[in-house]
Amino acid sequence: MEKEIFDFKEYEEIRLKNLINSYKEFLEITDHEELLIIALRGHLYIEREVSNILKKVFKDNTYKSLTYAHKVELCNSVGLINKERIPPLRKINTHRNGYAHNLDYRITEKDFGDLLSTLSKESKTQFEKELDGFYKLNSEKEKSLKDNYRILLAAIWAELRTENIFFYNHFELRARQILDDEALNIRALSKINDAL
Repeated sequence: MEKEIFDFKEYEEIRLKNLINSYKEFLEITDHEELLIIALRGHLYIEREVSNILKKVFKDNTYKSLTYAHKVELCNSVGLINKERIPPLRKINTHRNGYAHNLDYRITEKDFGDLLSTLSKESKTQFEKELDGFYKLNSEKEKSLKDNYRILLAAIWAELRTENIFFYNHFELRARQILDDEALNIRALSKINDAL
């Protein structure tokens, strides 16, 4: 029996088409009048993406019992998610925790600005394009904190989802970095042994 060769190009094309549908789904599920619901549903989608990344590298399901914050920190410490994505993921959790631990909590323009400030320059540019596109498609809507926040969450989620789609590229680069570091360590040990 001949071994089937995995076609990464086809995989990417299928997943990217799925991303478009999933993005629409994200916008539908977060389309709500209450920022509380938008924040909680957005957080759940983002957490699922973080878990999907962990699922690719862990043989068991022990990561499932971790809190969202611990999952993000695990991804960060092991290098599974691009470092520039970590600050927005942390900030989103502070918003979720605000709602979870304070009945009077409300996301404000300042909270929105604080979250926006955690994005890289490229991510901000992408978000601005998505926000502009959203209001062009929904010209009857007035700009609001609710929709701005919703599109910001969608942009953060979409970047994470895209990183998940191309995870094998990132993981391959990380594996090469580890091998390069090990080669340097071996050379250093070899020089020490030669000197003895």
